[in-house]
Amino acid sequence: MSETQTVGDPCRICGQKVVEVSRETLQEILRNRPALKSISPREVRRRRPSYLLCPQCDAYALGIEMEHGYPFRDEHGETHTIGEYDLFN
Repeated sequence: MSETQTVGDPCRICGQKVVEVSRETLQEILRNRPALKSISPREVRRRRPSYLLCPQCDAYALGIEMEHGYPFRDEHGETHTIGEYDLFN
């Protein structure tokens, strides 16, 4: 995701609305060494307060196979986890 995108914009890969994770959450996600698809390694290295991820392209990184996934914020400012988020909304 580039700097010009904002929460709720379409993913450039699949068109799903992107969501926002905090820097702390991204650091937790990275401990699992996921293959992130919607954000470049260069963007991950930037020190930002938050990052944009695609909940469809990066569902595994967001914890779809976990009992409790990682929190993220949608375009309405609501906090969700991937297990409760409607990918088809």
